[in-house]
Amino acid sequence: MDDPRRERLIAWGFLAPALSVLVLFGLFPIGYALFVSLHEWRIRNTGWVGLQHYAKAVGDPVGLGWLVVAAAILGLSWRRRGWLVRAGIPPVAARLLVAAALLIGVWIGLIPGLGRLVT
Repeated sequence: MDDPRRERLIAWGFLAPALSVLVLFGLFPIGYALFVSLHEWRIRNTGWVGLQHYAKAVGDPVGLGWLVVAAAILGLSWRRRGWLVRAGIPPVAARLLVAAALLIGVWIGLIPGLGRLVT
């Protein structure tokens, strides 16, 4: 029983069922969803479209920019000694700024982008 090769083989034998379930029900659907998202589908696959669906979903780049700014403000507000706190802006006010930026970003850019997805 001191043979390391045999112990490794036994360990892989116990891991194989769990890994096969993980690949079959976890990784395969994610990969297939990525494959499907890069193609145009009606009833059948009609061709490669690349990242056009993602560009259509994002919509206006201004809205995406607002979301990036909001995420940056939110990230900085979570730090206790972040530049917002040192500048005298309390974290609660920073989070309110984030909420306002998110609402503006969604209003400007993402809602029209979602409307274009439906058509």
